[in-house]
Amino acid sequence: MAVTGWLESLRAAEKTALLQDGRRKVHYLFPDGKEMAEEYDEKTSELLVRKWRVKSALGALGQWQIEVGEPAPHGAGNLGPELIKESNANPIFMRKDTKTCFQWRIRNLPYPKDVYSVCVDQTERRVVVRTTNKKKWRVKSALGALGQWQIEVGEPAPHGAGNLGPELIKESNANPIFMRKDTKTCFQWRIRNLPYPKDVYSVCVDQTERRVVVRTTNKKYYKKFSITDLDRYQLPLDDSLLSFAYANCTLIISYQKPKEVLVAESELQKELKKVKMAHSSDGDCKTQ
Repeated sequence: MAVTGWLESLRAAEKTALLQDGRRKVHYLFPDGKEMAEEYDEKTSELLVRKWRVKSALGALGQWQIEVGEPAPHGAGNLGPELIKESNANPIFMRKDTKTCFQWRIRNLPYPKDVYSVCVDQTERRVVVRTTNKKKWRVKSALGALGQWQIEVGEPAPHGAGNLGPELIKESNANPIFMRKDTKTCFQWRIRNLPYPKDVYSVCVDQTERRVVVRTTNKKYYKKFSITDLDRYQLPLDDSLLSFAYANCTLIISYQKPKEVLVAESELQKELKKVKMAHSSDGDCKTQ
């Protein structure tokens, strides 16, 4: 009954579909105002991204929260009531050294060369870039907060990179990174930047809290997370379906999808084929 209930919720949602860059992107709008966006591989129908957005108590749209997959690059065609959330014309700052020089590039600066000045501030020991037309190119959030650095050298990371500010690196790249990336037959999570040997990890199900628990015997890492799909389908968690592997400082946790989930996902794919699919060149998508 619960499996059918969630599937019916998906069928009843207002859906918009777009084919772009080899991905089928589907946006769901539920009666309670919640939004879900999914991206599937066009050829294999494998789920690549799932994210959610809800309105605040005052009705403002919140940020997309990633459930499956990794954040898309800024301006990469977020599918929702609007297609592009941020302009690709925002300045992008990156460092890319040569053999003989430290080198930085600031892309998407449309002004003529003679308006720029670059000098050294000896007091602060910083390089300063200005334009004589006083155009500000650093982008702040709606509340005025500056974004955080993700990269010192190389291309900006897909999310949160590209702001030039007074600080260099706010967060360590060595911090563990948790993400979910499913396969056809398994729910799967990856925790990167875990440098400990495989035999220190334990992964089990906490039946009381309905969560997967990850521990290390050296007490250096601990994490609990839910399997949201099983919660939606109201299915029990089974320890025997849980497994993990470790390689290249990455812990890979897999939970075999129950038969009920596989059947429901197959039914959903049949349902999505009924939604009229726009292409990225078609302009606005049509809604079912």
